[in-house]
Amino acid sequence: VFLDQNGVAVITPLIINNGSYDACSSITLSVNPTTLTCANLGNAIVTLIVTDGCNNISSCNATVKVTDAMPPKMSCQGFDAEIDADGNPIVLSWQDFDNGSSDNCGIVDWDLSKTQLDCSNLGKNTIKIKARDASGNESECQAYVTVRDLLPPVFSFVLDDATVYCDENSATDEPEAFDNCGLVGISMVDA
Repeated sequence: VFLDQNGVAVITPLIINNGSYDACSSITLSVNPTTLTCANLGNAIVTLIVTDGCNNISSCNATVKVTDAMPPKMSCQGFDAEIDADGNPIVLSWQDFDNGSSDNCGIVDWDLSKTQLDCSNLGKNTIKIKARDASGNESECQAYVTVRDLLPPVFSFVLDDATVYCDENSATDEPEAFDNCGLVGISMVDA
């Protein structure tokens, strides 16, 4: 039997009855249990109960294979992320993207196409998110992460005011600056 979107399969006597009868009267068939769930994945024992018109009861057990063939239903969302002052990578997890994904028997595993973004990923990045249930059914969605560097460079060494005459080549020291995303270009202009 296959589980439905709620993780339930209704068991009826017709599923497991293989010709039960009574020589003297009509029979009534019933089963126990009447439903199987995700907890029963694999082989489950179901009892067929046969009752005749004189209330004589006989029963037998049947093995029912319970299968979940429904993949997870994915709902993903993207977001914007900022590089911090030290330029550390942004660590991603499935919780960052999940927007109410579900599965009839529960999602047991998540995979991301990227788990970190850094200064080399500035701008819009496509991330694929894959979910898997206990039966190996998979679904995938994608979301976008826009990585931004909103911090300006910071000078770590600034030149003192100096007067440079036309016959001199240039100042001897260069200013230095640091940026959380790497190298900084510095240019000096005449004032």
